[in-house]
Amino acid sequence: MRAVSVVLAAIGIPLALVLLFAPVTFGYGGLTTKVTAGASADDTTYTVRYVDANGAAVRAGLHVGSNFRLPYSERVTWNNGRVGDSVTIFVLQGTKKQPVKLTWTPFTPMLAAIERWRKTGYALTALLAFGLALLVGIRARDSRIGSLATFVLLVLGWRAVAGAVTLAAPTTAMAETAQYVGWMADGIVLAAMLFLLGTFPPSPGLVRRTLQYAAIPAGVLVWLAWTVPWIAAYMPLLAAQHLRASVGNNGILVASLVPLLLVAACIDALARAPVTYRAATRWLAGSWLIAAALTVAYGIAYDLLVGTFGFHSVDPLPFVANLLFAFGISYPILRHRLTDLNIFVTRATIYAVVLLVIVALFALAEWLIGRLFENAPQVVALIIVLALGISVRWIHAFVESRLTAVVFHKRISGLHDIRRVAREADIATDSHALMQVACTTMHRGLDIPAVGFYLHDGNEYVMLRAVGDVPWPDAFDMNSALLLRLRRWKEPFETLDAGGEHHTLVLPMNARGELVGFVCCGPKADRTAYLADEIDALQYLATEVGVACAWLSQKKETLASFSPA
Repeated sequence: MRAVSVVLAAIGIPLALVLLFAPVTFGYGGLTTKVTAGASADDTTYTVRYVDANGAAVRAGLHVGSNFRLPYSERVTWNNGRVGDSVTIFVLQGTKKQPVKLTWTPFTPMLAAIERWRKTGYALTALLAFGLALLVGIRARDSRIGSLATFVLLVLGWRAVAGAVTLAAPTTAMAETAQYVGWMADGIVLAAMLFLLGTFPPSPGLVRRTLQYAAIPAGVLVWLAWTVPWIAAYMPLLAAQHLRASVGNNGILVASLVPLLLVAACIDALARAPVTYRAATRWLAGSWLIAAALTVAYGIAYDLLVGTFGFHSVDPLPFVANLLFAFGISYPILRHRLTDLNIFVTRATIYAVVLLVIVALFALAEWLIGRLFENAPQVVALIIVLALGISVRWIHAFVESRLTAVVFHKRISGLHDIRRVAREADIATDSHALMQVACTTMHRGLDIPAVGFYLHDGNEYVMLRAVGDVPWPDAFDMNSALLLRLRRWKEPFETLDAGGEHHTLVLPMNARGELVGFVCCGPKADRTAYLADEIDALQYLATEVGVACAWLSQKKETLASFSPA
């Protein structure tokens, strides 16, 4: 499933790019209506609830309270009219029916900005979701969770594409199809998210287990709640028209309230997430809680604000929710697999501050030059500006070093402790005590809950020291997969082989070209990835401890050989 999802995501990227620059073609009638069922499809009555003073409805002579009927053949255009499309309606005046031609026009300036923002937001969300689906599909560690996450991102991407197409489609038929596809995607993605929360984080409670079984019915309900009242408008049956009139916008409300099930699943995930999964769960469940709240708010507010007052400012809420759903599922995965995005974002912030400082200094210098050297030769100002330009690199380094020392104080201190212990390893007199000190330093310096040291003993490598809840075996055979890789390459690597489901960083302990042992480091407490400088510091410590242990072992053997029999 993951491979198919990756392919479909790659196909969706160029389409999202086209939609990003496509103009909004959706037409504006300038009115909202309430439906009352009649004796037949053609007798269904529309009552005007709101009229925009600058819209096409006013120019056609409609006002609040006007009643009219819509020919059955005009329903597609009525629901998804493009700019320039026209429909002929029959305004009821007593027993008479007055034909009126209503032509869809571009949105008024303020509404046009909102709709352009909505279309662009959908296109950007699709690009983000497809791009993240590719990254997650390729880089996710856990196959099952990775497949589910990729599928959710894929459906979110196509849901965003459908939302953009309804606004930018060249024909009403294409817009109508995109609308139905979007409603189906809403149901599919809700079911997929409930399935995912039933698996991640581990140890689901009764709420998430129950909702996992209810995922498919909930998804079908969301799809039907949107679709059935809409389809009923095209069915020339009295029952269908009564369904359309009785349900109306309530379908939107029902479809928007079903995500409350997702809210319950997110709260259960936050409450029951294991310690090592709490950071990831906060991002996932937190983002989804906000997105679900926006979806529910849109359903509740739609009938009141849009239907009664024509207040379209709530229109962007669905795409914002879509964006948060995509962000919530991808950030926890990518921050653990690719790089520590917390550090990336923090460093980006530091560089932004550095840039602001440099710009502020140049602005201040320009002002001072203008005030102090107003009558001086221009060469003086040029010399000062040149001096500032030469000092930019020094200013940048100075400000960055000070900000980095403040923001990353804990991390820098931890790496410094690891390197310090590595430099002190050569004066140790007891290998067991040295490994205990190294374990404790790794545990404290980088917040690694589980660390284990293994040393060569005959035909196997035996665990001699460990801290934390170590998930690894007491010994590894010389020909196990992990040892074959270590003995052949003698370089650090990340694997699942050492601890089953527990991700492990393995560090060789080399001395005189021989593998005297190795270190297993479990995932950090926040489950972020090990960065290059962290791996270098840990490898430095492992190598120095390995050299010290080899020297102490040789010293013990030498003393034993010279001792009296």
